[in-house]
Amino acid sequence: MPKGRTVRFRQPGRARGLDLDNSSMGLTAAIAGQASRLPDRLEDLHGPWQGVVVLPVHMTWHELREFDVARQRPRLLLYSIVISQGRRNDVARFLNAQRLREDWPQLRPLVSARMRRALERKLGLLMS
Repeated sequence: MPKGRTVRFRQPGRARGLDLDNSSMGLTAAIAGQASRLPDRLEDLHGPWQGVVVLPVHMTWHELREFDVARQRPRLLLYSIVISQGRRNDVARFLNAQRLREDWPQLRPLVSARMRRALERKLGLLMS
């Protein structure tokens, strides 16, 4: 870094001119925002049970785009990417309801806390 140059780091989770809202109302709004990216019901998830899924570029820009959903490890990675990066129609298209229900105990720690709460509340996913 050149001498005399000041580098400023932003606090994680903060945008310029915006403060973090840790109030219960802010948390409720954040969960509602995550829930809007989810289909209304678990039965609305129509992803494949087996085969290879190729994700679109808007969800994963690197070379890791193909996932064999019959194998659990690639499927968990696929599901975590779709849940964190996907749009509502992506979630419905790429996630299989039965697989998600069965994989939830292993997938749960891979998902952000906000999205985890949204999935559990809106789709009824619970630890078994």
